[in-house]
Parts: sequence; structure tokens; C-alpha cells
Amino acid sequence: MSKTQQFALTVLAISIGAAVGYTGYMVVTKEETNCRFIGKIKEALQHTQDKADQMSEEVALKTAKLTNNPKVNQSWVEKQWSEIGY
Repeated sequence: MSKTQQFALTVLAISIGAAVGYTGYMVVTKEETNCRFIGKIKEALQHTQDKADQMSEEVALKTAKLTNNPKVNQSWVEKQWSEIGY
């Protein structure tokens, strides 16, 4: 790799790092940006929770086995019982 290519890659890496750093700084310090960012995260988490609430028992079992998390099944069973009134 020539020195010109190395210099170009270095400048590119520094530019990307500066852009990421500035964006992170703006998210942390600006309240409006921070609120929007947190809102987007909450929206994404709610969307994921809605998808999980609609899953079938088979999917819940596979998810619990895959993630090694028995709470997936427990919460699914509790939801089913609450839906029928118990």
C-alpha cells in the first residue's frame, strides 16, 4: 500500500471518528435530541414486545431454548391465563 493510500485511509478514519464523536456528543448534551433518541429506542422496544406478545406457544418454546431464558415461557403462559380471565 502506498503512502498516499495510507494517508487517505487515515484521513477517512479520522473524519468518520470525528463525525461519530460529534453525533454522540449531540445526543448526550442536547435535551431535544436525547429525548428523540430515547423515544426511538422505546418505540423499537415496544414494537419488539408487541411482536413477542403475538407469538405462538411453539415460537415461545423455541425462543426460550435458543436464548436459554425460561422467563419467555413463563411470561407467555401468564399472558395466556390472564387472557382467559384467571
